[in-house]
Amino acid sequence: MLKTAIAVLLLALFTPMLAMSQDSPANLLPECPDTPNCVRASYPFKLLPSELADHVMAVFKDMDAQSIDIGNVDSHEIMAVFKIMGFLDDVHVMISADQEGSLLHIRSASRVGKSDLGVNKRRVKKILKKLEAAINS
Repeated sequence: MLKTAIAVLLLALFTPMLAMSQDSPANLLPECPDTPNCVRASYPFKLLPSELADHVMAVFKDMDAQSIDIGNVDSHEIMAVFKIMGFLDDVHVMISADQEGSLLHIRSASRVGKSDLGVNKRRVKKILKKLEAAINS
């Protein structure tokens, strides 16, 4: 019984990390280096790519990105720079169409150092939370 309780507790603690680290083989963005200061993942949304891109732009503006650039319009590519404690982090998004709507491919990485104390992981979670809120409002 105790082993089962411990297993359930460990699963509850680490499931969010597993979900964040899972990456779609269809992710169009560059892979992260073998350092903990980068997060790369893909998430499905039931929106057209152009609608999702509009929401991403709004979320980046709401989060006070230092700069926002639109890359390739056809692949709904958006890049943003965020500044935290003097350090610059790059967030790169590409949105592709799929059978259910869209796939959001996101990569958030620090420009310098090996560790970011979880900043990029928290940023991606915050972006996703804000996207869900905007879509459901």
